[in-house]
Amino acid sequence: MPAGSDGGNGGYLAGQWPSLWAGQITGWTGLVRVDDTVYTWMGLPKPLPTAVNQTSFTYTSARSIFSMDAGPVTLNVTFLSPVTPNDLLRQSMPITYLSVEVQSADGKEHNVQLYTDVSAEWTSGDRSQIAQWDYGTENAEGLTHQSGADVDVRGQFTSNGVLNNTADTNYRAIDNNYPVFGYAIDLGSVGSASVESVFTINLAQEQAVQFDGANGVEALPSYWTSSYSDELSALYFLYNDYSHVSGMCTDLDNKIASDSNAINPDYLTLTSLALRQTFNGLTVVGNSSTPYVFLKEISSDGDISTVDVIFPSAPVLLYTNPTLLKMLLEPIFIYTEAGHFTQGSYALHDLGFFPNATSAGSEEQPLEECGNMLIMTLAYAQRSGDTGFLSQHYNTLSQWTNYLVEDSLIPANQISTDDFAGSLANQTNLALKGMIGIQAMAVIANMTGHASDGANFSSIAADYITQWQTLGVAHDANPPHTTLAYGMNDTHGLLYNLYADALLQTKLVPKEIYQMQSDFYPTVANTYGVPLDTRHAYSKNDWEMFCAAIATANTSNLFISDIANFINKTPSNGPVTDLYDTNTGDYAANTSHFLDPCAARGHPKECKFVVEEGNDYSPIQQSYEIRKLRQENQRLKERLQAARLPHSGDENEDGKGTTSGRAPGRQRRFKTGDRIDNIYFGTPGLANIVHDFANLQMGSHSLTHTMPRPRQTHGLAREMYALTESIHPFPVFANWTGQNALTALVELLPPREELFSILDSFQRRAQSFSFPHTPDEVTKKEVERFLANADANGLKYPHMLALLFATLATGLQMGEHDRNGGQWVEGSMQKTMTQANVYIAASMQALRISSYMHHPTLLGIQAMIMMGPYLTNSGRFLEAWTLFGTTIRIAHSIGLHRDPQLLDPAPSLRESMLRRTLWWWMLHMDQHYSVTLGRPLGISGFGDCPPPEPLTTNPIILRLGQFVDHFTILARQILSSDAVMLVPKIDEFTDKLVGLWDTMPESLQFNESWSQPDTPLPDWPLEVMSATLFAKVQSFLILLNRQRVERTQSAAGNSPPNAMMMPGSYSLGTYGSDHLLHHAAVRGRDLVINSSISILQTFLFFHHRNPAVLICWTMGQQAFNASMILLIDAWETGNTVNQWWVDQAYIVFVGLDSKGVHKLAGLAVQRISDGVAQLGLRQKERKEQASASRRSSSQYQQQQQQQQHHQQQPVLQLDTASMADWSADAVMGNTGMFLLEDSGLQSHVQPRFQPLGWNMAGGRDGSATLSPLSQQYPSNPPTVAPSPKTAMIPVSHVTAAPFPVVMSPPFTIPVTNLPYAVGLQPRMPTMHRRSTFQQRQQQQPQNLPSGGSYTAQPQSAFTPLNSGSAEYVSPQFQQLRGGMTRHSQSSASSPRGVHKHDRVPGGRSQARGK
Repeated sequence: MPAGSDGGNGGYLAGQWPSLWAGQITGWTGLVRVDDTVYTWMGLPKPLPTAVNQTSFTYTSARSIFSMDAGPVTLNVTFLSPVTPNDLLRQSMPITYLSVEVQSADGKEHNVQLYTDVSAEWTSGDRSQIAQWDYGTENAEGLTHQSGADVDVRGQFTSNGVLNNTADTNYRAIDNNYPVFGYAIDLGSVGSASVESVFTINLAQEQAVQFDGANGVEALPSYWTSSYSDELSALYFLYNDYSHVSGMCTDLDNKIASDSNAINPDYLTLTSLALRQTFNGLTVVGNSSTPYVFLKEISSDGDISTVDVIFPSAPVLLYTNPTLLKMLLEPIFIYTEAGHFTQGSYALHDLGFFPNATSAGSEEQPLEECGNMLIMTLAYAQRSGDTGFLSQHYNTLSQWTNYLVEDSLIPANQISTDDFAGSLANQTNLALKGMIGIQAMAVIANMTGHASDGANFSSIAADYITQWQTLGVAHDANPPHTTLAYGMNDTHGLLYNLYADALLQTKLVPKEIYQMQSDFYPTVANTYGVPLDTRHAYSKNDWEMFCAAIATANTSNLFISDIANFINKTPSNGPVTDLYDTNTGDYAANTSHFLDPCAARGHPKECKFVVEEGNDYSPIQQSYEIRKLRQENQRLKERLQAARLPHSGDENEDGKGTTSGRAPGRQRRFKTGDRIDNIYFGTPGLANIVHDFANLQMGSHSLTHTMPRPRQTHGLAREMYALTESIHPFPVFANWTGQNALTALVELLPPREELFSILDSFQRRAQSFSFPHTPDEVTKKEVERFLANADANGLKYPHMLALLFATLATGLQMGEHDRNGGQWVEGSMQKTMTQANVYIAASMQALRISSYMHHPTLLGIQAMIMMGPYLTNSGRFLEAWTLFGTTIRIAHSIGLHRDPQLLDPAPSLRESMLRRTLWWWMLHMDQHYSVTLGRPLGISGFGDCPPPEPLTTNPIILRLGQFVDHFTILARQILSSDAVMLVPKIDEFTDKLVGLWDTMPESLQFNESWSQPDTPLPDWPLEVMSATLFAKVQSFLILLNRQRVERTQSAAGNSPPNAMMMPGSYSLGTYGSDHLLHHAAVRGRDLVINSSISILQTFLFFHHRNPAVLICWTMGQQAFNASMILLIDAWETGNTVNQWWVDQAYIVFVGLDSKGVHKLAGLAVQRISDGVAQLGLRQKERKEQASASRRSSSQYQQQQQQQQHHQQQPVLQLDTASMADWSADAVMGNTGMFLLEDSGLQSHVQPRFQPLGWNMAGGRDGSATLSPLSQQYPSNPPTVAPSPKTAMIPVSHVTAAPFPVVMSPPFTIPVTNLPYAVGLQPRMPTMHRRSTFQQRQQQQPQNLPSGGSYTAQPQSAFTPLNSGSAEYVSPQFQQLRGGMTRHSQSSASSPRGVHKHDRVPGGRSQARGK
C-alpha cells in the first residue's frame, strides 16, 4: 500500500489499489452498504462510492490494522499474515486472513451488507494472459457470490446489497473487462456489538521448488502436501484455523514487542516489520522427515537461497527457531557435496533463480560466502547443540576454510555482499569476515573432535587479526577508525562483520576495536543513519543494526532511532528497503552508477540498472524495472514467433511462408525443374587466382598432413615452428603423440605472467570481435585452478586444455595492436602469429586426444568455435569453413540445436544458457560465413533451441540482443531463398532490414560523425558491436538490391558522399510482425551505392577510432566489396564523386599491408589500384569521345559505324588475373560479392589422373598437360593446353546431362588478350590498357590464344543445377573461354549451381548455356 509522499496517499486503505512490492496492482475492493448508502473501505473502484473516514492505522509483527468510520458505523479491518516459526505446516502455505469487524458508532441499529472482491490481476502480472476461475462455496446464511466484469459485479452489490450467485464462464484476458470474484454478506441489523466476517486469500502450490540435489533434479512439494491430499482440503483447514493461528500470532507479537521495548521503544518499529518481511520470503518444502527451506531474494533479481541474503536474515531465524536456519543451509551443502558446484573451492553465491534451485549463479563472492557459511553453520550448532550437522559437513567446511586461509589476510579484488558498490581489493571489513570464519572453523573442529585442526586454524586466525589491526586501522585519524580498504586512511565504512565475532563469542577481535568503532560512528552520522562507507551517502539498515548490536548503548540508540526516523518519514512508497539515502530518507539515488559488477549474475558493465536523466531508481524500483523488461522480452518473443520471420526459411513457390506440416529444422528439398540462383553462393571470389598469390597462402607444401619436428636446441615444442612453411593449420609436433602427448602440450603453455597477460587481451577484445560470451573456464580464477595441477588436469580434461590454447591464440591475435602501444608495428604481427599458430595447432591436437568427435563436449565445441574467427582473420578461409562444418555436426550430435529443457536429463540452468548462447552464435556465424565466403548455409534449420536471454536489465543491451537474434533469422531467411528473387520479394526483405535497423537503440545507430574524435561513443564494446552490425545490414541490402535488373548505364549515380540510408524512428511497442516493414527511402541502385558508402564510413570509423578491430577481416572484406561497387558505378555512370571513399579505404588497406596485419590486404591494394587505374583510362576515353563529338558529324558517324559491330559503349576491363574473378561485372543484375580468399577455396584443380571424361559432341580430342610450375607445386592448378575448338569438361562437372546436345549460337564473341575477360557493358577495346600483370605474363610462356574470336557452343540439354553459366574449372581452362562466358560457378562444396544472365550486343539480357 503506497504510503509515502512520492505518490502515496499517506497510508489510507480506501482511495488507492493495493499492490505487490514491485508496484503491480492486485485489485482488492472493499465496499459496505449501510442503510442503503454505499461506502468504499478498500481499493479504488470506478465509479468510486463515498470513501470511509480512516481514523487510525497500526501494525504488529503479523498484523496490519485499520480503523475507519462509514457513516454511522465503524469498521476495524485487520490483515493477518501468520508467522509460525515452530509450525511448518501453517508456515508452508502463504495465506492472509482479512477480518472485518462492524459495529454501530451511535448506539443505534443499522442495516449493513459487506462486500469484497479480488480481481484476476492476482493470477498473473501479464495482463494479456487468459485467467480461469471457479467457485467452491458452502451454504452460509446471508452469503452470496458472483463473478464477472468488475463494474457489473460491484454494480450489482451497490444497487441491491446482494450478489446473484452466478459465475462468468467467459474466460478471458485479465485486462478484458477485468473479471472479479466477489462475496457479499448480509450482516442484517448491526448494533453496538461488533460483527466479524473473515475472508482468506492464499497461494496453493503443490510443487513449489525444483532442486538439483544428490539424486539429480527433482520437484519438491510444498510441505503442506504431506498432510493434505489437495489444496481444497488444506484451505478448509486453514480457514477454520483462524482463531487458533490468530492466538499463536498474538503470542509472538507480544513476545517481540516485549523484547524490543526492553531495548528501545523505537526498536519495535524495526523488528515488527523485519519479522514479516523475512518469513514472507521463505518457502517450506519436503515432508516431516526431510524438510527444506528456500529463500527468495526479493526486490533484486529473484535468486533463490542467496547466501549473503540468508546471512542478514540469520539473527531473526536464530531468535525464532534456529532449526529454520539449518533447513536453509542444508540444500546448499547438498548441492555442493553432490558435485554440482564446479566453479571453485569456495562457497556458492546462490542456487539459481527462484523457484529453480538447479544452477548455482555465476556471480562470485568467494570470501564473502565462505565466511557466511562458516559463521551461520556454527551459530546454528551453538544454539541447537547439533554437532552431528557439523560432523556431516566437516570436509566441506574445511575446504571453505582453506580458501579463507589463502584469501582473507590480503583479499583479492572482488565484490562483497554490497555488490552494488563495485569490486575492491583489500577490503578491511571483508577481510575481517574471513578471519572470523577461520576462527569459527577452529571452534567447529574442537566441537567435532578435530583438536589439531582447531589449534591450527585458531593460530592462523590470531596471526591474521594481529596483522589486520595494522593494515586496516587508521590509527592516526581523529578519532581512529577502521578503513574501507587497507592503506586508505582517509576512508571509513561500517564494520558490520564484527557482529559475527560477538554472535559466535569467538573473542578473536580485541575489545578495543569494538570501542573504537562505537566512538567513531556518531561522528559521521547523517540525519537518517551512518553511511555504508565514504564513497556514497547511502547505507543499509541491516548492516547498521549489526553495528548497533555490538555498540555502546548511546551509539546503539543512535542507530535505532535514526533508522526508525527513516521508516516513519521516508517519502518512498515501497516496502521498507534495506538500501536508502541517509540524508534524504529516500531510495538510494544513482545506484546504477556503481552496479559493476551487479547482482544479476556478476556480469560487469552489462547489468547496470538504467537511470534516465532526472530520475533515480531505488533497488525496489530497479527490481520492478527488471520484471517489466522480462515481461517485455517475453512479449517480443511471442511477437517474433507470430511475425513474418519464421524460424525455417522455407517458402512455397508462390512466395508465401508455410507454418504447418513442417517439422522445425527439416532439410529443404532441392528443386530440379526450374533454373535457380541461390543468392548464398555469392560471387565465387578468387576462383581464378594467379600462382604468385597461391604461393602467398599455400607455400611450397602440398595438402598432405605434415608432422614437423622441433629443433633439438629448444625444449619440447617451445620453439615456434615456422608454420608459414606449411599450409596445414593444425600440424602435429613429433612429441605431441604417444603417452606423453598431453604432458608436452601442457609444457607448451607460456609462463604464468605471459599467459594471464594474453588472457587479459582476450577478455578486453573478445566482445568487440563478436564473441557471444567469455567462457567461464578461461577466467583467471578457473585457469589458476587448472594450473594448480596442470599435468593432472591436462590428462583429465584435454578439452579444457584445447579451449585454453584456442583462447591464447585468439588473445594473441586480437591483442596485437594493444601490446604495441596502440599501433601496428611492421613485422610484429608475423612474429605473433607464428606463436599463435602453434597454440591453435596445440588446441586441435588436444581435441584429437580428447576424442572430440567420439566424445563431444561443450568445452570442445567452444574451442572449435573460437578457432573459426582466428583462422578467418589469418586468411585461412578454407580451413575455417571446413572446421565450422565439423563443428556443426558435433553440435548436432549433442543436441545443441534442441531446447535444453526438452533434453533428458535436462541440463542445469547454467549449461542451458550456455547451450542457447553457443547455438545461436553458430547460427549467426553460419550466415556470416555464407555471405563472406560465398557459400551455402551449413545449418539447414534453426532447431527448437530458444535464443539466449541476456542476463542484464539494461534495455539498450536487451534491445541489441534482440536485434542480433532477429537479424540472424532474417539474414538466414534471405540466404535460404531457393529461387531468383523477384522485385517484390527484394523490396520486402529490404524493408524488413531497414525496419529492423530502426529497432536498434538510437544511441547505437551508427552515423558518420562517429569517426570524429570529439564525438562521444557508446560504452565499450557497444560501439564496435553496433558499427559491425550496421555494416552487416548494409552488406545484405547490397546483396539483395544488386539482383534488381535495371538499365544502369545511364544512371545518374549522384548519391552524396555522406548519404546515410537508415531513416526512421523506433517504437518498442510495434516491434515485431509486419511492423518490421519500414519502407526504404531509396531502392535499387541508389540503395546499393548508399550502402556501399555507409560500409566505407564504418571501415574508416574503425580506422580512426578503434583500429585494433581491423584485425578482424570481416570489416576489410566488406570494405573491399563496397570499394569495387563504387568503382564499377563510376565506370558505368561517369560519376566519380564517390571515388573519394575508395581512396580513403585504399589508404587503410595500404597501411594494413605495409604493417603485415593481413596478407589479403595486399591483394585488396592491388585490385583497387588496378580498378582506379582503369577508371582513369575510362575518364580519359570519355574526354576523347567528348572531343570527337565536336568534329564533323559525317566523320563521327563514319567512326561509329565502323565500331558498331564490335561494341555499343566501352566496357571496363580489369586485370582479373591479378585481381579477382569479376563475374559480378555490373553494379546491378548480380547476386554476389567481390571476395578476397585463398585460391583453393572454390577453384577446381585438374587431377593428374582423370579416369573418365567426355568430349563435347562434335569436338575434337583435347589433352591436358601439367606445366612445370604445376609439377613443382602440386597444389596449384595445372596448365591446360586444349585445342582451340574443343573443351574438355571433367566428369565431376557434368551433373545432370551426361550426353548434352550441342548447338551453334547465332553470334560470336570476341576473345580479348586477357586471361579471362570480365565485361561490364559496353565493351572497351583491350588495346587501351595493359595491366602490370599482363606485362608480367608476357614475360612467361603462354599457351593461350592472344586474340581472335571464339564461337560459343551452348548445350541445349537439360542441366538444372548449372544452367546458364559455364562450369568452373582451372584458370587455364577459363582463359581459353575468357571471352565466351561469365564466371558464375558453383563450389565443389554444394550441389547447387548459379544461374547468370549475359548481355549480348544489343543490350538485351539473354541466358546462355554451357
